[in-house]
Amino acid sequence: AYRKRDLFLNRIIPQAQEALAVSLSSYQSESASYLELMDTERNLLTFLLTRCEAERDIWMAIADMEALLGVFGADGGTK
Repeated sequence: AYRKRDLFLNRIIPQAQEALAVSLSSYQSESASYLELMDTERNLLTFLLTRCEAERDIWMAIADMEALLGVFGADGGTK
């Protein structure tokens, strides 16, 4: 999950943001269609969602480990 998050955060999302900027510029100069622009934006949003899901998976794994190790007491405080 860490590798997946880092891959999306450091490589895939920046590339998708750049692609969206290029697509927007192309749309504004009428060399790309609105559908192409929306498809590029959808791709970026999908990548952002995937990164969030990886982040969630990391925190769920941490919570599971803490529960197994008994890090937090019943009242939510640390032992």
